[in-house]
Amino acid sequence: MDIEPLSEAGQLRRQDILRLAQGEARRLRRRRLIGRGSPLLVAIAAAAIILRPHPLPGPAPAPVAGIAVPAPQPIPVSAGVQFIPTDSTIADRLSTQPAPPRWTDISDRELLDELNAAGKPAGIVSINGRTFLLPRNPAN
Repeated sequence: MDIEPLSEAGQLRRQDILRLAQGEARRLRRRRLIGRGSPLLVAIAAAAIILRPHPLPGPAPAPVAGIAVPAPQPIPVSAGVQFIPTDSTIADRLSTQPAPPRWTDISDRELLDELNAAGKPAGIVSINGRTFLLPRNPAN
């Protein structure tokens, strides 16, 4: 099997592909190195935070104006149970009353008459137990 030499354009393309592959290999190598080293870096940072020396508390600062402030007195705590009488009418007194309905019940015939008077004639059709209101085109 004889391999023909590449043309000049083919050789340039081959060099471009090699350059791209080498760049990708470098990027993957760096990524693997970082992936392997990050747990170690996290462990070192955690150890540094935990093992760092904590400063010792110093003496209390001297008063600025020489005014003696009395120490706060503890508040006496008294625990106890207290029974509160319930009011059975509180819900009725605090709730809002429902508004009266703003509609009126009308029959099918009254609905059709009102629509006709408003210039929107319609008809009522019942199919398979379902009732539909269909607009009627007055031109037809």
